[in-house]
Amino acid sequence: MLYAVVALILLLRPLVLLGLRAAVRSREFWRSTLQQAYYDKSKVSDQCVDAYRLPQLVRGWESGMVRFLLARLGARGLRPSALYAADAGSGTAPGGGLEDAGLAQRLAAAVAEHRIPVLVVHGAADKLVPVSNSLRLARMLPGARVAVLKRSGHCPQEEVPEGFAQIMGAFLGSLAA
Repeated sequence: MLYAVVALILLLRPLVLLGLRAAVRSREFWRSTLQQAYYDKSKVSDQCVDAYRLPQLVRGWESGMVRFLLARLGARGLRPSALYAADAGSGTAPGGGLEDAGLAQRLAAAVAEHRIPVLVVHGAADKLVPVSNSLRLARMLPGARVAVLKRSGHCPQEEVPEGFAQIMGAFLGSLAA
């Protein structure tokens, strides 16, 4: 089944690119997406929408997105060698995230070896990534701290910048002590 999906995406790549191009150039696409990500939907202004939309107008962006989708599918059992090699060469593994146990172990080892201070910040109302993921990540990283910001979703640094700055300031201040 997975092979069929990947083959279909590759076969339909020109149409997928056209669809992606139309979606990411649309203000309404970004407004809808950001309203799902934000806790306070009133903060999704035209300026906010354009800050996400305009970088997607860069030539070749759509091709990168197709590669990303194929690489994500590769993490579930199919690893097209060219995509895997390209991603491995850039320091990322297909799928990335916590599902790549080897990557997580290497990160934890580097944090421990170099005594890297880690603060994981998460929005309490994040509908895209559960808080449990950040808690699990923090447990994997020696000495990591977690801050969960109330009244924020997937982008706490944008939704509650004052609270985010306060947490970061306290964290950085604790390192100087």
